[in-house]
Amino acid sequence: MILYTGGTTGLPKGVVLSQFSFILAGLRYGEAFGVRAGERHFSTMPLFHADALQWGIMGPLVNDMTTVVDRRFIASNHLNPQHQVRLSVGAVHGLAPEIPLEFTRRFGIPLLLLYGLTEGGGAMLTTNRDRLTDSNGKLHGWVEIRVADEHGLPVPPGTVGDVLLRPTQPDMFMQGYFADAEKSLASFRDCWLQTGDLGKLEADGNFWFISRKSHWLRRFVLSSGHLRQ
Repeated sequence: MILYTGGTTGLPKGVVLSQFSFILAGLRYGEAFGVRAGERHFSTMPLFHADALQWGIMGPLVNDMTTVVDRRFIASNHLNPQHQVRLSVGAVHGLAPEIPLEFTRRFGIPLLLLYGLTEGGGAMLTTNRDRLTDSNGKLHGWVEIRVADEHGLPVPPGTVGDVLLRPTQPDMFMQGYFADAEKSLASFRDCWLQTGDLGKLEADGNFWFISRKSHWLRRFVLSSGHLRQ
């Protein structure tokens, strides 16, 4: 499968992933959510996105569940007072801390926090499945993680640095960028995937995503009936 990503750091790149990487994502889903056969997953995410494919399709398929993918998100009827949702993904980076807390208080739904990227096989590389912290969780055996300085050397615990990853399972990470050998080669250094993310790793193993190293502001203009960037 080829999934396009990296729109915040340049032109989108085609990430080539094996079929087996999606099976592994389904296994990570089962572990992260503690799923039970017969449960239902509900999603409104677009299916060209790695997370939607892994949470909305592969996770339920691998774990004997039913999936419901709605056409669009509509806030007014997304949840009703009698819902039976027991857990949801929480994409809360950049929000004030009280917002996810208020969400859980109001709707009674705990939020699973996580970290991942398309090049690394998608989501759930780390998860706070024990719900004991508000970090992006721990590794749970799926990857090795190093927070490094500009030379690729580890920084002390709690220090912000470049996030580098190595898989612990075969065919989990991308095989490369489609038709771009130069960027494929540059994405790995000393056998570590260069994520382009900044983060920190505490001594207790909790990982915190901080931000992207580079941010782009995209502007689209409609001119003579054509959309151009």
